[in-house]
Amino acid sequence: MVGKVGETRSHYRVDKKWEEERNKAIIESGVFTYPVIEVDLKTQRRGIDIYIMTPSGKVSVEMKTVRYPSDIGGITLETHSNLERSGNPDGIGDGWISYSEADWLAWCFLDKMYLWNMQELRSWFCSQDVTRWPAYDKDNIYYTTRSRHVLFEDIPLWHDERDIP
Repeated sequence: MVGKVGETRSHYRVDKKWEEERNKAIIESGVFTYPVIEVDLKTQRRGIDIYIMTPSGKVSVEMKTVRYPSDIGGITLETHSNLERSGNPDGIGDGWISYSEADWLAWCFLDKMYLWNMQELRSWFCSQDVTRWPAYDKDNIYYTTRSRHVLFEDIPLWHDERDIP
């Protein structure tokens, strides 16, 4: 999840390399406080990017890393991973907001990281009329991904906010 909100063309290889390097830098910065374990591809397909080893046990986290600062005022929640395949374009389809098995969502801007409880965020978001937020479609050459830009002020859930280098 890189690029700018509303960007419509995918540069997968460039974006993926930048995302991997940025995630590594964020993890190495110590922003997570506890030790971090990276995961294999099979686990990533379940919407889990890292595990954090806390005193009370292993916590799974999905990291979304973007190339813009937090003053954009919100996050983009993916409602459709493959818009052409998933039916109702105005509802919630096969996007990561519907399937991620992570305990927490870490939304990493250039300057800050926001953490939400994934189950609470999903439950709240899925109870909303998602058409109230602008849709952003990203052409991935063979399929289209759709996300909704949700403003911070619209999300009534507790979240943790941390500065990142």
